[in-house]
Amino acid sequence: MAHLKRWLTAGIAIPILIYIIGFGPRWLFQFLLFVASCICLHEFFRLTSSKLPWVPRALAFVLCFFFLALFSQGAILPAFALLCCTVMICLSFYLFSDPELRKRAIEDTATVALGFLYIGLPLSLLVLVDRATRGNVWIFFLLTVIFFGDTAAFYCGRLLGRHKLYVAVSPGKTWEGAVGGFVISVLGGVFFSQIFGLHNSVWTIAMVSGVLSIAGQVGDLAESMIKRNYGVKDSGTILPGHGGFLDRVDALLFAIPVFYGFLILRGME
Repeated sequence: MAHLKRWLTAGIAIPILIYIIGFGPRWLFQFLLFVASCICLHEFFRLTSSKLPWVPRALAFVLCFFFLALFSQGAILPAFALLCCTVMICLSFYLFSDPELRKRAIEDTATVALGFLYIGLPLSLLVLVDRATRGNVWIFFLLTVIFFGDTAAFYCGRLLGRHKLYVAVSPGKTWEGAVGGFVISVLGGVFFSQIFGLHNSVWTIAMVSGVLSIAGQVGDLAESMIKRNYGVKDSGTILPGHGGFLDRVDALLFAIPVFYGFLILRGME
């Protein structure tokens, strides 16, 4: 039943993503990123700081909105100035709060900043990728590499897994699953690139796909560490068969900055 729910969810989500990223108006794509950022941040705060007051919590959501808006106009430096202002506003909120709340000023402000840097900023970078030449096709490439690898790692681990990868953090993950995910990520990335003519060098695409796969698997383990630290199995239940939104995009969050760096190095227009 869990596998059926997993594939049904994917069967509904994939056509929606194809339309929004490939053919929809760009404001709709940016709105999707904002909604995804808010849901993931909500799950992150529920995991790490359930008693976080509404003011700093709201600041994180507002920061995501303005980063997406500014990045959509290519205004990168003002966006980071806004991040500094958000930290200042958050600390000022605790400065004028009651004494008991002031004791949590550093911890809560750090949670807000980390939540945005971990979730909001990587998703916002996709707006910059989207602005590049054939940006939406590059986004599909990234999603192919990460989601193919994630699916392959899951099923290779289930069918072939014998050697545990990192028991202390994620007891269910195996080396067989990790290797299977890596191989399918590389093959999927190369195949996609060849079909859509993204890059002349197969070896470059294979290398990039491999690096993205590793980054994604580390991101998956990082979220597993967070959940294990707080004794939680899934970040949420919003996606049947997948858990929470954060469970679905954890690998993507680590892969996006690496991918953006690759596009910058190749002279992203």
